[in-house]
Amino acid sequence: MPKLRKAGGVNTGAEQSHAPYLSDPESNRGSAPKPPRGAAPRPPGLPPSAPPAPPGGPPSRPGINALRGQDSRPNSVAS
Repeated sequence: MPKLRKAGGVNTGAEQSHAPYLSDPESNRGSAPKPPRGAAPRPPGLPPSAPPAPPGGPPSRPGINALRGQDSRPNSVAS
């Protein structure tokens, strides 16, 4: 008949001395990895600037106003 453990419960393997999580692989290394010797690529230059806006504000679209049946913006009526 097997011996009963004093604390009872499930054997999780935590009391084993050869458990993989008890050793720290980071501390076993000699030093940190060295960065590559090649230089990093240079960032691209600034994007080309946008062309200047035409004078007089945004271009008008007379065709859309004709389809809407309006020649200009309607006036709002507050009641």
